Amino acid sequence: LTVTGVQTCALPILLHGTDPVADLEVTPANLRLQLEREVRGKLAQLRRGVFLAADRPGDLGRLLLGAAPSIASHLRALLRLAGGPVPGTTPEVARAACSRLAVKPEAFLELWTGRDRPEAFQPSDACTDGIFDLLRRTAAYVDHWEG
Repeated sequence: LTVTGVQTCALPILLHGTDPVADLEVTPANLRLQLEREVRGKLAQLRRGVFLAADRPGDLGRLLLGAAPSIASHLRALLRLAGGPVPGTTPEVARAACSRLAVKPEAFLELWTGRDRPEAFQPSDACTDGIFDLLRRTAAYVDHWEG
């Protein structure tokens, strides 16, 4: 299946019965509520983890690397909620979302690049602080969003 030039996975095929989600509609209000829950949950999870890993850069790196895919999903959802285009690659998504949030994308890009060598990744203080700022600003944007 190709959607506007982007290769995606095949859709599931219904083998028997009626499709239970055929009439399901995800409204922007539903998306906003779910995104708010997930971003605030991720912030709480990372705050707890930072207390435990603060003196061990490798553990802190693993904590943040584990959060990177979720954060990328949150940024994609933010762009959908905002009604803007959603770029095809995660770095492009981060740049677009960060532009909308008036925050620099370098912290997320450092984290995303760290996935190339996870065993060696030790986030800079700017990266750690920047990820928290990005999540706080995402939560604030979603909190004040009016569709």
